[in-house]
Amino acid sequence: MRATSYLPPIAGYRTAGWYAIISGLLAVTGLFLLVKLLVIGAAGPYSPMGRLHYVICAIQYLVQTFFVFAFFSLQQKITHYGRVPVHIMGMAATLLTSLSLLLAFPRIVSDIFYMVPQGIFGVWLISVNLRRRENVSRGLQALGVIAGIGLLVEGVFPVAFGIFVSMDALRIPAVALREYPENFANHFLHQMLMAAFITGVVMLPLWLVIYGIGLVRMGTAVRG
Repeated sequence: MRATSYLPPIAGYRTAGWYAIISGLLAVTGLFLLVKLLVIGAAGPYSPMGRLHYVICAIQYLVQTFFVFAFFSLQQKITHYGRVPVHIMGMAATLLTSLSLLLAFPRIVSDIFYMVPQGIFGVWLISVNLRRRENVSRGLQALGVIAGIGLLVEGVFPVAFGIFVSMDALRIPAVALREYPENFANHFLHQMLMAAFITGVVMLPLWLVIYGIGLVRMGTAVRG
């Protein structure tokens, strides 16, 4: 049997790589808009810029669904092994994140509900980066684990807020915004959210772009 029969198609590397790069660049754009919204105190899908931010993030996670699928297909072709439940969880999480972002417009869900499935995607990110791969640096895998933990903690925020402060974050349909008590739990959870934002939302696009570039280069190397 020829050695080349063990190699996945060149398109497999490139497809997964470009999906990762595109979703990473969309994440950077969404992050830039979010920072601007936080500066002017208008975060949420209730202003033109806020709607644009949510739409871009919804497209980002939709593209990430294709990346997770392409990544899973690539792993199966390389190793003839793939943890199907883990990757199904990853695809479901990205799709639900995208859907939740869009459902915030008609107030079917709250503007932070999307963090819950985003946290589940964080579990997928941790899982795939804990599995050692010879063609991926330990530093990049560590970055993926850190980003995954940040997303997971961010996903805990709406649930913890619902338990300790107010269930408004989890109500379907969403309820009107109001002032919440400035108690210890509220303060602690928002500090936790800030830390999760830095480690998760900020690090994710970096991981996606670097990992995607590596996959595209691998596709070029395979082509020779």
